Amino acid sequence: MLKAGLLISPKRGYIKISEKGLEILKQNPGKINVKFLEQFPDFIEFRTIKKETSKDAIGDNEDIEDVTPDELMEKGYNSITASLAQELLEKLRIVDPYFFEQIIADLLSAMGYGNSFVTKKSGDGGIDGEVNQDKLGLDKIFFQAKRYGDGNSVTASHVRD
Repeated sequence: MLKAGLLISPKRGYIKISEKGLEILKQNPGKINVKFLEQFPDFIEFRTIKKETSKDAIGDNEDIEDVTPDELMEKGYNSITASLAQELLEKLRIVDPYFFEQIIADLLSAMGYGNSFVTKKSGDGGIDGEVNQDKLGLDKIFFQAKRYGDGNSVTASHVRD
């Protein structure tokens, strides 16, 4: 029901009914099963992706006996990684904007750019944070944390303006 958009997960370990879910609940459906969920485009997309990664785990025309254990492990790893990346992307699109800025600052630090911190929330001139490139803080990198929805990318004008 999460993948159909009927439930949302605002944070780890918490599930909440969405507005769409409340609307469906008011209609009093008899059962909510896979067949019922197939009326939602998000659920169909999820099932399609899941089927494709399942096919990739063994291959379209490959017999499981013809695949080496190393190939199975690699394809399984790739399938899990793709699923995790999709889930992470979905979570990042719904977190609080200030928390998103902190995630970006932490990510830049973890990538080896040095100590980072998020600027104050208002009056920062569009700068969301800064990273010290060296221990003394002489060289700084200023960053903006931008996030957009699926199919809506950040352009140069969004950063510049």
